[in-house]
Amino acid sequence: MKKLIFLALLVALALSLAIVHAQEQTIVEISDKVILDSQELFIVKFHGEERVTVVYSTPPQVSVELRELSASSFEGLIALGILNTSDGKVYDCELLFSSIKPFNLTLVKFTRNVGEIELRTYRCPGNITFKLIVPLTSKLSTSHNTNEVIVPISFWSIEPWKIAVYCIFIPLFGVTALLDLKDMKRRKAGRWSLNDSIALVLRYMFYAFMLSFIAIAIGTFGMFVYSTTTSFLIDLKLGDLLTSFILFSVVAVFYGLARWRGWYELIDEED
Repeated sequence: MKKLIFLALLVALALSLAIVHAQEQTIVEISDKVILDSQELFIVKFHGEERVTVVYSTPPQVSVELRELSASSFEGLIALGILNTSDGKVYDCELLFSSIKPFNLTLVKFTRNVGEIELRTYRCPGNITFKLIVPLTSKLSTSHNTNEVIVPISFWSIEPWKIAVYCIFIPLFGVTALLDLKDMKRRKAGRWSLNDSIALVLRYMFYAFMLSFIAIAIGTFGMFVYSTTTSFLIDLKLGDLLTSFILFSVVAVFYGLARWRGWYELIDEED
């Protein structure tokens, strides 16, 4: 009688250990996001010595196809795809595989143009539940992470506020040129000529156009920096910057020719 009780206890202990062992679970989480587009699938192929049971939990935005490649369910695959690849979100998918005997799992990325690309293989012992956590995302998420800001550029548009720069500097230097011209004619009477008057006004206009170009260049550069650092899109108009550079270059050429011809000898002469 005691032997029967002892034998029953051993059997019960063995059964309990088997049940505990069968309830063991191996969890594997893919650390890197699996990036898919509309033409790609993430596939897990399974192959075992006995029937492999597959259970999955996925968001509604992920398509799932479970296919058994053999009548005995020893071999098959489960394919995951993203239905909407334009949102760039990350979807966590949980796949559970179990069998009473060892089985293999092969992770594959399938592209219609390239075919299958094998990523990794797992060899799983029997009587365990292998839990695979797969983060799926679309290729749009990679572009979001780069923080790239596209600044629209217009080459033939001119902003009114930059025209106002000329309305400030040209009258300011123009009035100064007229006052200086009147003073020069008085101090150097008898020697002053039309060329000297043109040279004096040209010098002040050279400074006016130079400062206008510098102000417009600084403003354009500041708007570009502001747009790229704040993600606030500004239509960057380069037409006025190009026009300002051309005007300044033309005045600078005439100013340089006047200096080369010696038109500033009388103006720069000390009294």
